[in-house]
Amino acid sequence: MANRKLLPEPLIDENGEVREITAEDVARFKPFSALPQAEQKVLLKLRATGHGWQGRADEALRSWLARQTAHHA
Repeated sequence: MANRKLLPEPLIDENGEVREITAEDVARFKPFSALPQAEQKVLLKLRATGHGWQGRADEALRSWLARQTAHHA
């Protein structure tokens, strides 16, 4: 298992609380333009729907992150 890639510590705990962001976290951040076109469209569409768009965007990002975490496990 020496080749197993270590996943970073989750940014959000099971209660939805965000932990302190580290320099290593920031180094992994990507600009919006680096997201796949499909994700960009979903997030832009959510914003255009008015009040509550941020919560919907947060949920879309959580869902995407869960899929990425499962894919890399």
